[in-house]
Amino acid sequence: MKKFFTLYAAVVSLLVANTSSAQINENFDNGFAVLEANCWEFPSMQFASAPAAYVINGNGSPYSEPPVNSSSVRIMRTPFIYIYYSIDISFVYKLSDNLNGQSSRYVTLELVNPSGAVVQTLTNFNVPGNATSAAVFNQTFAVNVPGPY
Repeated sequence: MKKFFTLYAAVVSLLVANTSSAQINENFDNGFAVLEANCWEFPSMQFASAPAAYVINGNGSPYSEPPVNSSSVRIMRTPFIYIYYSIDISFVYKLSDNLNGQSSRYVTLELVNPSGAVVQTLTNFNVPGNATSAAVFNQTFAVNVPGPY
């Protein structure tokens, strides 16, 4: 009994002493299959190993074709992680060509719970129409309601 309590106390101490954190760091060089097997989702997205205009780093990147109407949406979902009080998000993005006329593109980052409901919109930013060079997005967000997202 004493050994069991010591083991239990050691495990609890490790869990309490270390703040839980998760890191997802992908370069997409090996396509979507491995990521999809690990619960990533890429509805309406394609994978580019070429042409070079679509690739940002290495030899592959996710990309989408231009929208067919003004309400077209492209979605990428990471695996669920438990987020406590803040989250750091960074990624690199670019357009393959300049946007014409009134065309616009924007990125929305949301925390979505396991039921599929948006709990918090972290940001919504317009991609500049001439963003044909790789641009870095890097920001820390406060999380209003800790939980699995």
